[in-house]
Amino acid sequence: LGDVQSRKTVVDIEVGCGEVRGVADGLAWPFQQKILFRKLQDYSNKPGLYDKISFEFSRSYSFASEFDRNGHKLTLPDFLR
Repeated sequence: LGDVQSRKTVVDIEVGCGEVRGVADGLAWPFQQKILFRKLQDYSNKPGLYDKISFEFSRSYSFASEFDRNGHKLTLPDFLR
């Protein structure tokens, strides 16, 4: 902890299903059948393909982790409690 009293990390996650225009259009799997997962872009501060996404549905969640010299606290979204 160094000179600080505590540390806290908050993670925001958005998960959904939809299409990426020009990459994954329609209901058919756009890649070879043996490929079960395809990363379309690396994590970045730049929007990349974000503007091409049309979500059918999406959900946002947050969780937090906090600790100090006395212990640890984890705050989870309702569906994980």
